[in-house]
Amino acid sequence: MGKRSSNLLLGIFCMTISISLSEMLITINGRYDLVGLFSFTDLLLMLVYGPLIYLYCRSVIYKNFTFERRQLWHFGPFIVLTILSTINYMSVSEEQKLEALQKIYTHKLSFGQAMMVLPFYLHILVYIVLSFGQVKVYRRVISEDFSDLKPYSMDWLIFLIRSFFAITLISMFLSIFPYTEFKQLSRYALAADIILTFFIINQIVFKALKQPDLFSGIEEPKKYYKSSLTDIDKEAGRSDIERLMLDDKPYLDPNLSLEALAEMLGMKKRDVSQIINEEMNLSFHDYINRERINHAKQIMSGSDPKITVLEVLYQSGFNSKSSFNAAFKKQSSQTPTEYRRSLLNK
Repeated sequence: MGKRSSNLLLGIFCMTISISLSEMLITINGRYDLVGLFSFTDLLLMLVYGPLIYLYCRSVIYKNFTFERRQLWHFGPFIVLTILSTINYMSVSEEQKLEALQKIYTHKLSFGQAMMVLPFYLHILVYIVLSFGQVKVYRRVISEDFSDLKPYSMDWLIFLIRSFFAITLISMFLSIFPYTEFKQLSRYALAADIILTFFIINQIVFKALKQPDLFSGIEEPKKYYKSSLTDIDKEAGRSDIERLMLDDKPYLDPNLSLEALAEMLGMKKRDVSQIINEEMNLSFHDYINRERINHAKQIMSGSDPKITVLEVLYQSGFNSKSSFNAAFKKQSSQTPTEYRRSLLNK
């Protein structure tokens, strides 16, 4: 259901962008008479882009996402302004309509009138911030479930949001461009904007549709709601975890997950997560990396001075040099090479 919802929302988003690009292509050729009521579409659809991107992000991130009636409030401003614009458009004569269209598309509005579009851009930017917030929540939850975050990074989703942010900023600049001293270039700038938008949207669709279904998504975060663990339970659980780390070294498995660790301990996944978070003040990802880095330091402090950094990282449970270096620097404020050099200087 989540995948179907994601594709549907992405499809609607692309359709609305296509409508706006069509309206821009018509007006760039000066055919205002062909636009009619369509002239308000480009502006009104700006109230749809943000909610669509936000809901698309949620549909990708949360495995139980379904579009519910209460989510229609996101489209409230679009619905209300569409009704009001239609009523206003139908209440004026054809001559007044054509005169208004000519003012809009020949950029003869006052600067104040032209700036009335800015709240529409602000509306989009608010939803872009909300979308980034959803990705931040996702990454926090994933860090509590998996020790290797690379397969679940969702970099493509960040690309989508950043690309849409870039399109929004460029379009906002171009809406003001005709009212500057460079207004004679506005037609060429608009054409460039159409081409750039078309290219970026194609890239977004390509990256979104080619993503493999690595996993079904995450649950809506409800942090240890109604947990039954007592302080004694947490202390005992912490001792069990530390004993397992010392005896069996499960962190040496580069694909270790919270679920796998919970099975080894004979505990609930949620309880293990709570103990690591509250007793050790770390996420699962950071806790496992801490154990791996300590193991790596023991290897580097050993008797074999010829062992390479690459060998150390693989023997410590890491599967990439970049994640090893980042984790080592985060914990030790040194790179592995700097740490090894400090050992030699002792």
